[in-house]
Amino acid sequence: MKLLRLLILPALVAGLSRAGPAGAGLASDDGGDLSVPDSCTATSDFQFAEAIDITGKRTTLPERDLAAAIESWHNDPTRGRSFHYRIGQIETQVVRPPLDFDATSAPDALVDLFGYEPRPKDPAGDSDWAKSVAGMKPADPGSYCVKDQSSTLLPTQTSSNWGGGKNVGGATTFFNAHLRWTQPSYVAACPSASRNSIWAGLGTGPLAQSGSEVSGSSINGAFFWWEILSSFFDTRQVEYSGLTLSAGDYVGSTTRWDSSQQGFWFYYYNFTDGTSNNTLVTNIGAGPMVNFYMGSTADYISEATSMTSGALFQLRKPTADISFPYATANNLAISSFDSHRINTSSSSGGLMQGSWFDGHSAWTDVWYQCS
Repeated sequence: MKLLRLLILPALVAGLSRAGPAGAGLASDDGGDLSVPDSCTATSDFQFAEAIDITGKRTTLPERDLAAAIESWHNDPTRGRSFHYRIGQIETQVVRPPLDFDATSAPDALVDLFGYEPRPKDPAGDSDWAKSVAGMKPADPGSYCVKDQSSTLLPTQTSSNWGGGKNVGGATTFFNAHLRWTQPSYVAACPSASRNSIWAGLGTGPLAQSGSEVSGSSINGAFFWWEILSSFFDTRQVEYSGLTLSAGDYVGSTTRWDSSQQGFWFYYYNFTDGTSNNTLVTNIGAGPMVNFYMGSTADYISEATSMTSGALFQLRKPTADISFPYATANNLAISSFDSHRINTSSSSGGLMQGSWFDGHSAWTDVWYQCS
């Protein structure tokens, strides 16, 4: 374990007790957790699909309707697919293997070709990958919705929004961050609109990230999303609708930089129902994608997201501490690298969220107050 422990000011916490703060009662009738419902500022347009054979040859197909393209994939068991979308200026792909493809026995080149996460280098990681990631059933491609909210930049070791931990590189460059958690259930406890986002990402500014977000339209409604942002551009949260996500599901996400394709892969997993998705983003209409890649940190975060104005939503209250049993960086255990713990400071001077991240093993994040 290589942990650079966070120095916490005495005013911020007097021991990480689990008792909530005074005054953190139920939501009021004229506001509360759901007072700002979800909305889409942009949606995806399906463009076309390509068939991919085992040599890597791509053939553009005639279907221009997503349902027809999915049916074509179902009826073509020997070739995979790349489904191409546009979301404004964003160009993204969803890659699927042939229906009879077995990633656990396939060579690495085919695993990569058909959109799986790379096979880990260490034996323990490879065993877990074979049992979980490679064994998932790729879901039919869904659609995307850009949310009018964002996961903000510039965390510090005591942050106004981030809680959890991060690996720090030194001489190491991170290209892959993976995190797993049990999707929380929540209660109405905040006087104003609340959110809670859980994600794995690369960088602090610029930043690429993917994970789950709790809804603004129902207390326990949730969705998978990705986002790419910097000090000069932000895609905002891009929701993916092709997987189900419910409180109590054991889930995971990965953010991966692919230097060969000059883009980011985002992977989502619902281990409870056995489904998964990948998204490859190669253009967001704001210059070369490498300008949005910062490999100095791998991040494992729970946070309150921000509104368009930059103001933070309040932090929605989970019914129990959020559990994180597993995380990797560069397909290796997080204990292979130096790390920082991050606690979320409250605007009132205490802690909004405390983390037991230790850079070595499973941890929990603890909710204290809404803001």
